[in-house]
Amino acid sequence: MEVIPGYTNEVTERNQMRGSNGREDLFTTERIVENAASRRGFLKVSAGSAVAALAGCLSSAEDGDTLGYAYVANAASGTVSVIDRREPSVTETIEIGDRTSHGIGAGPDGEYLYASDYKGGNVHVVSTDDFEIDETVDVGLNVHGIDVSPDGRHLYVSGDNYDGAAAGSDDHDHDHGDQTGSQNDQTDDSGEVVVIDTEEYETVGTVETQGSGHVTFGPEDRAYVTMYHLSDEHRSVNEFGVVDRNEPEMVETFSISDSVVNAMAISTDGDVVYAGSRMGNSVTVIDTESGEELDRIRTGTATHELTVSPDGEYLWTANRGSDDVRVIEIDSGEIVETIDAGNNHISVSPDGSEVYVTSVTSDEVIIVDRESYEITSRINVGEQPHELVFADGG
Repeated sequence: MEVIPGYTNEVTERNQMRGSNGREDLFTTERIVENAASRRGFLKVSAGSAVAALAGCLSSAEDGDTLGYAYVANAASGTVSVIDRREPSVTETIEIGDRTSHGIGAGPDGEYLYASDYKGGNVHVVSTDDFEIDETVDVGLNVHGIDVSPDGRHLYVSGDNYDGAAAGSDDHDHDHGDQTGSQNDQTDDSGEVVVIDTEEYETVGTVETQGSGHVTFGPEDRAYVTMYHLSDEHRSVNEFGVVDRNEPEMVETFSISDSVVNAMAISTDGDVVYAGSRMGNSVTVIDTESGEELDRIRTGTATHELTVSPDGEYLWTANRGSDDVRVIEIDSGEIVETIDAGNNHISVSPDGSEVYVTSVTSDEVIIVDRESYEITSRINVGEQPHELVFADGG
């Protein structure tokens, strides 16, 4: 097992490590960690259970003749691409707005999609039967993430009120054209998570943040949200918040030494969370009770999103900097495969057989066989594809 410099059993250190892209990446560790390998062994079981639970909410080949559909948010095109997994190919394009937010959601029953027009501040409810917009909810934010609670009863819409290229927008990611200007009046660095009831499509709560990226759900009615501080130069994500979903309200915030954390994956018991670093080449393992960093696992450069295999044994990361996907054995922390298969968002198919990856550089969805690591399909979609979800429809 490779040990990341800076994690020792005696002292807190500040060391340099040469990253996978040949640069020297600086890691700061502020936690004395023991038995990291044993901790990883625990994580692979709980994280795998989380993926299996998610897959059970989505369409599956075992549930019928269809393998379902993948829906991809294309930020620069302002559209959602509908991919029939049986072909696989794009069978429909849904118009959302001038631009589309990076996040997209689907309810557990697969009847509706949730997509946003980014700075328009609207969340659109799209029927998967006819791909028409049935409802529109004004949230008054530059929307970044859209996440659906496990029971499907609430949308968690995260974003900011930044009057400029919003953090998490493509000006900051350097992969889109101009997105300056805002339709919101505020010019500070505030942000919110707006909670919407999916029956009445009314706002039932608002959680103030320092700008919000994506929400990850844990047990005991808790949700975890990445937060960032904004500037005209770049975003710096260095905190995550713990939200009590019953209120909803922020009950605690924790700092992360690696900045620009776009997304996290959490264990089903809520004890630990994986956070991918956009500024380094690692995934940080964090204790969600104390906020302390337990371990750091080397991966590709500038990890944008990550997911866990259904068996709980492997962590898959999509990496912007190294422009690849890395497969990491959780127990050992070793990279077992590097795949030239996209660099943005990544999701395991509901039946667990494939991994879907979006590429903002080639405007593709790339499908990888999970067992062989072979690329089975490359599908052209809209400009700058980001998050994707699975559901029935079409």
